[in-house]
Amino acid sequence: MNCSKVVRRIAIDAGVQQFITHTTRHLCLTDLARTGWELHAIATFAGHRSTETTLTCIHPSERELADKLARGMDRIHSWRVEMLAADRRCQPWSTKVEARTQCVQSCWKAESPRIGTKPMCQS
Repeated sequence: MNCSKVVRRIAIDAGVQQFITHTTRHLCLTDLARTGWELHAIATFAGHRSTETTLTCIHPSERELADKLARGMDRIHSWRVEMLAADRRCQPWSTKVEARTQCVQSCWKAESPRIGTKPMCQS
């Protein structure tokens, strides 16, 4: 009896009809995604040629997705508050939109600011 049949028999006896040996592969790839592995690294590990295939094997829970969305929205909100604070620091210097925009941009790194980074200027 091969491994797949043994696993299948144990699953049926345990009342988990949908569990097969391939389920463990999906669980492993999902766990790698949960620990922060990048999609391309997971695809390489799994031997997939396409990340699209890997995406079909990763199954995050609804709670994980909701938590990730909430964390992302918190970071975006914090970043917006910081940008508004930088704008307020620049307002007294100029009422012209172009000058105020330049002031706000000078408060942030020359590159496109990443969410959650701190402004370079302090009031």
